Amino acid sequence: MPDSSDTPLDALDFVAFDTETTGCTAASGRMVEIGAVRFRSDGVELDRFQCLINPLRTIPWAVTRIHGITDAMVRDCPSESDVLPRFLRFLGDPATTVLMAHNAAFDLSFVGAALGRCGIEPPEHDVIDTVRLSRRRAPELPSHSLRSLVRCFGIGSTTDHRGLSDSIDLMRIYLRLIARPPAIETVGELFQFARPSRMKSYLEQSLRRSSRPTLSRGWWRASSLTDDSLPRRERWDRRNAVPQSPPENSSGADDSCEDTVPTESSRIVAQQITALIAAGKSISLVYDGGRNAGQRRNVTPVKLVTVTEVAYLFAYCHLDRKQKQFRLDRIREIVCE
Repeated sequence: MPDSSDTPLDALDFVAFDTETTGCTAASGRMVEIGAVRFRSDGVELDRFQCLINPLRTIPWAVTRIHGITDAMVRDCPSESDVLPRFLRFLGDPATTVLMAHNAAFDLSFVGAALGRCGIEPPEHDVIDTVRLSRRRAPELPSHSLRSLVRCFGIGSTTDHRGLSDSIDLMRIYLRLIARPPAIETVGELFQFARPSRMKSYLEQSLRRSSRPTLSRGWWRASSLTDDSLPRRERWDRRNAVPQSPPENSSGADDSCEDTVPTESSRIVAQQITALIAAGKSISLVYDGGRNAGQRRNVTPVKLVTVTEVAYLFAYCHLDRKQKQFRLDRIREIVCE
């Protein structure tokens, strides 16, 4: 951690990093790549890190369509136990290096789970979430996904969704955000916009969240659908439901929760959304339900859940400016931003 809030940003190194994975939850997924770039706040790039990882399991086709990493590409690659020590060495001294990731909880949950499996102590670096920084420094933007920010800032980028290319995009976005008037010049000013967390405590919190059921409003029990749960029909059963019915005033795109067996089309939609959540992407969809039925809307997906055998996408709707729920079998069209 930097010694003082008055420390100028020019006195520090920064590491932007990104992971590619087999799914959207660290409890069941594995990393297939880590990418990172070390740089200074004046834009000088110091070093790069990129390494494919053998996850010792099959990569779902829906996820491969997002990041392009196939089973053949990782078959002869090192395991996480070999890659993590190299990655931690790349991160450098916690006293002079600040880490950043876009939607940091996602990447850190996978890194933390891997460190735990390998028996490696998490480092003490400060880490900032650039989603939070973007929302504070550019609140007028309609979306704060990585791809949206690349477009909004006119950053020349490849179309690859890979660990290193995304890290380089993130470095450029960060530099644009801190340069916005009034420019951020010290660690204290940066941390006012993006409150840091110690990497070690962030990892511990992320692991606790990923290992427990998610409760919301007390009436449903959420269970994130992973790539392993999608293809088999019997996975869509009542074990993820509770006997209570949702309250009448529950907000959402659709309030009905009648017993319905998920259709093949909803399974395909679930596969697509699972991959997009894993990639941290926002989506545009057309939904047959609610007040704005048939109207295209941009949403930021949060999780997939089942309620009495009905599959839902929980997402922040930018059209209605609130979190809503969308039945998968009523989503007519999905377009990745």
